[in-house]
Amino acid sequence: MMKLIRRHLPNCKNKEKGENFLACRCPIWVRGTEEGKLVRRSLKTRDMERAASILRNTRDELLTGRKTVADACASFLRHFKGAEGTRRNNVRVLRNLEDFCAAQQIRQIHLVRPETIYELREGRPIANSTWSKELEIFRHFFGYCLEAEWTTKNPAKSVKMPKVKPTPKTPYTPEDVGAILAACDRLGRAPYERTRARAAVLLMRFCGLSVVDVSTLRRDETTDGTLNRARRKTGERIRLPLPPVLLDCLQCLPVPRGTIGVSEHYFWSGNGTVRAVTRDVTRTLGRVFELSGVPNAHAHKFRHTIATELLEKGATFEDVSTILGSSPQIIRKHYAQSSQKRQERTTSLLQTLHTGTILEQTRTEGVERPF
Repeated sequence: MMKLIRRHLPNCKNKEKGENFLACRCPIWVRGTEEGKLVRRSLKTRDMERAASILRNTRDELLTGRKTVADACASFLRHFKGAEGTRRNNVRVLRNLEDFCAAQQIRQIHLVRPETIYELREGRPIANSTWSKELEIFRHFFGYCLEAEWTTKNPAKSVKMPKVKPTPKTPYTPEDVGAILAACDRLGRAPYERTRARAAVLLMRFCGLSVVDVSTLRRDETTDGTLNRARRKTGERIRLPLPPVLLDCLQCLPVPRGTIGVSEHYFWSGNGTVRAVTRDVTRTLGRVFELSGVPNAHAHKFRHTIATELLEKGATFEDVSTILGSSPQIIRKHYAQSSQKRQERTTSLLQTLHTGTILEQTRTEGVERPF
């Protein structure tokens, strides 16, 4: 049985009348038992009507410290914003969780079990690669709930991560890059689109920038012939020298259309949203790739090209991660097996080892050969 009480202040004239005396303006608390446990919690109000409404509408959360699924998701989204694409993915995945829990009449977050997540997966016709990304978000989300003490464990950690075969990262050849740059000169009807497209391609080719990083590149981030900026996705800061051909192209860039006053960006007027300007640059690059005739051409493939070329020249995973602004683990995961020259060097080393071992065995007396 729960009831509202007044926790009288030291200077309250009605302090001697006890906590059941409610006709004063002291803080209101709730007291009683819930699931056999004594509960005594402040409602953070002095108004009796408001306290009764709070107790009626959020009884479980106030009395036991538990959160509803909807409130937990909203809290997570407020505290973990990240890049725009990350925010959209978090919103989409957690909305699916909210809808599923509502359909299963699971109101509180601590009632979500591993089997709940398995059932959510079974009802969605998605690829394993998509599910692996969503499961990572779930693990992050329930880890947040665990730290907030809204649940006693992370149920997503008990869900087995699906096996996803790594997609081969095929880099551009020099002929592909030449065809793409040539397509920039055939784009549109005026030099405005062509110059912007060429600069965007060169930024991705020599710096490995993503489309959103190219779209939001500021002029003060390319001073003294050096690119110095933080990636929007990871926040990792990259400092890269710019080749003369890229510097000349950036200097020839026209002021973005719609710019009012001084242009702070190379490709963005500053009006609208980051997502809008990113879509514009993406459409431009898509048209360039179409004109080039290069099969399976896309913007992110320039990052694959830089990573592969650096690894083939002997760079370590840490070196590549510093240049691309990603973690060494991500670089190792995606590019450890994608470099043909790197694989050839590994094969050669193993063949040398095997040959030396066999020769040594044949020279050793008293050793029984296995064949």
